[in-house]
Amino acid sequence: MIRPERLTVQPASDPAMDPAVGSSTDNLTTGTTVEATYIGQRLESMVETPLGQLKVVQLSRGGAIDPAIQLGWNRRDCIILPPCDGL
Repeated sequence: MIRPERLTVQPASDPAMDPAVGSSTDNLTTGTTVEATYIGQRLESMVETPLGQLKVVQLSRGGAIDPAIQLGWNRRDCIILPPCDGL
């Protein structure tokens, strides 16, 4: 599980998150925003990625929501959960 508020979000066309140009994140994937909700100053989004759907929570920047994005995160922001037997 990746903490939703720890994901870094950039437009898909932004080269800043590319590891080849010195990205500050350990991991990177692309995604498409499928749902977005403003809650006060926060923007909560569901993003479809090759890893499945991920929830993203970030401070609202205002303006249009980019449908095609890159998500970056660091190893320390992940939690490995044990299997849920019988649920």
